[in-house]
Amino acid sequence: MRWLSLLGVLLTGCAVYQVRPLPEIPERPASARRIFVVLAPHTPGESHGSAPGPWWEAVGIAQTLEEAGFRPWIVKDASEVPRDEPMVENFSYRSEPVRDPCPLSPLLGIPVFLTLGVVPGAICVQSGDLFDFRRTPESLPQRIDTRWDTQEVIGIFASLLTLSPSWSLDRDFPNAGRDHDRKLRALRAALFDALGD
Repeated sequence: MRWLSLLGVLLTGCAVYQVRPLPEIPERPASARRIFVVLAPHTPGESHGSAPGPWWEAVGIAQTLEEAGFRPWIVKDASEVPRDEPMVENFSYRSEPVRDPCPLSPLLGIPVFLTLGVVPGAICVQSGDLFDFRRTPESLPQRIDTRWDTQEVIGIFASLLTLSPSWSLDRDFPNAGRDHDRKLRALRAALFDALGD
């Protein structure tokens, strides 16, 4: 039985990623600006996947802000944020999906495993961030949405899609959508725009 599981993993292990034009993001220099990450009010909405919880999400968005060049500071609620400091709140983990190019993707994975990868399956991978930003605790919130979707196809014959320039075997190929640098550039650009810098 173990060999059958191993065979299934080997046969379904090939994945290709859709390469499509994504909007250009201007390069902005890193900023040492402090941004507060407010835990409450925390209304993530409907979650698609396992919801890790507000503290875990706060740590995740703080880490992303730090990687983007900001100085995040996690606080329990907005009353702890100084009057003239920016803050983010209502951050979401895989909620409020963007247009989903393969809405039945969880169901499309079943034939892949039942046929040991002969029938390919498509899934969608979402990258980027979604949260409310305030220049000060008293200012009106601005919705920051830097998310985008990427289609991924898995299965034995999935690699044949790479014959087309629209698909890549490299998950970190810049236009495959899973580029971490792109995520950080998009976040930096969106926050600089929201700050008016």
